[in-house]
Amino acid sequence: MSTEQHTIATKICTKCKNGLPETTAYFRKHHGGHHGLSSQCKWCEAKAARLWSATHKSERNARRRAFYAIHYAKPIKSLSITTKVCTKCYQEFPATTAFFIKRIDGYLGLQSICKKCKSIYRHAYFQQNTIKIQTSRHAYLEREKDHVAASRRRYRQEHPEIDRSSQQRRRSCKNGATVNDFTHAQWVVMQEHYEHRCVYCGKRRRGKLTQDHITPISKGGNHTVSNIVPACQSCNSKKRVGPPLVSVQPLLFIFA
Repeated sequence: MSTEQHTIATKICTKCKNGLPETTAYFRKHHGGHHGLSSQCKWCEAKAARLWSATHKSERNARRRAFYAIHYAKPIKSLSITTKVCTKCYQEFPATTAFFIKRIDGYLGLQSICKKCKSIYRHAYFQQNTIKIQTSRHAYLEREKDHVAASRRRYRQEHPEIDRSSQQRRRSCKNGATVNDFTHAQWVVMQEHYEHRCVYCGKRRRGKLTQDHITPISKGGNHTVSNIVPACQSCNSKKRVGPPLVSVQPLLFIFA
């Protein structure tokens, strides 16, 4: 009794020029291709798809949004649906972006887990993959250093007050301040309370006041609201690391 041996034909990939078995395990189905298969192997097509996705991010995201809107959008049948249950902690929250992160293909346009659970997950992931994340960040900054530098310059030009506050906090931390919690919002409130005037000379210097530490950081002072008063550049330079030029009372009741 004779047995027939079926041999699998070989197909040459037009991209990598490798000879591979002419089956769907190596080539994608294509009704217009030779023997119903595409001309490139699956590996070459996957590589080309990754390259296209990396160079056409905006178009890729637009296609995804359109696809999800057509296939996964869930219309709200009743306006009485105002709550959403987190699938992680099983607590019920209002179905708003104050408690859930937006997700175009999610139920009600929100993610399935609440922001608190998401934050816990991100913190745990960072703790377990610190080196990997830092390496990826450094690689991105090195690869896109021109773009990052231009973006930072543009932000500093558009938000000079926030930039000065950030630089002050950075210098305070570098100089050894044990408490470094003075924020830009507190600085704005403090300037408004003093009517944008220097606490030492009383001159109005709107947008040009500096943060003077009552007890200098070099002498153990902290970068916190109880140790900061607004002063003009001239008075701040006169005081330097000495005692206040006049008796001042820090603002504590405003931020209590």
